[in-house]
Amino acid sequence: MMSSRQLEERWEREINQHIARALEMSIEDIESLSFEVENNESDEGVVYGQIIRFHLEHCDPDALSRVPNLENDWVMIAPLPVGPDEPE
Repeated sequence: MMSSRQLEERWEREINQHIARALEMSIEDIESLSFEVENNESDEGVVYGQIIRFHLEHCDPDALSRVPNLENDWVMIAPLPVGPDEPE
């Protein structure tokens, strides 16, 4: 059985892989970037996709230059897969 930490690390890898595919970037580039993931959703809670907001001062400039459609410090992608349940 996996520990909570192992599950969290596995989920983070899966999210990074999804973001890499969505942005057509390498996983190495994605892992060299510092970012947060926010929902792009309606007032009713319908999720249209995710906003990837980059912490520019903590990102590898070369990798950041390869992010397609970068708007200032963010880019929008299709919805991410639903994550594992939060531990109680």
